[in-house]
Amino acid sequence: MELLIKKIPLGTIFYVKTMSGQNIEAKIATNKDEENSTINEFINLYNIIKITDNRSRNISYNVDDSSPLILTFYLQEDTLSTKGLVEQISKSMDELFEERNLNAIVLFVPTKNEEKIECINPVILPKDEIERVNVVVDDIRKSFSV
Repeated sequence: MELLIKKIPLGTIFYVKTMSGQNIEAKIATNKDEENSTINEFINLYNIIKITDNRSRNISYNVDDSSPLILTFYLQEDTLSTKGLVEQISKSMDELFEERNLNAIVLFVPTKNEEKIECINPVILPKDEIERVNVVVDDIRKSFSV
């Protein structure tokens, strides 16, 4: 099993994958104690033989009330089909957004390339791009009752 660790604006996401790439479990930590606890938990619970730590790629952001922060999870198709994984990530993110009173949304996009998480901060986008992002966000809100 492999433990992947990635830094996101709201903390750190940990997820366990089989060596063939199938996701098993995911968890988000919001502080150093939770990070250490999660690493120990996963190492003790699963036969972890590889750890990929991408926490050095920090994403900074500054969101005002009118512009939602957009987190986009690019996940392998088999990852998206892992029962309960997307729901678990969504629930964790919703709890963090509510706890920190953030205006943010999460998108899940299937990919055949590397899995990654990207953050779009409309506050730092040029004016012409923010208008396009606002149209997309409005469409998403209407379509999915976000």
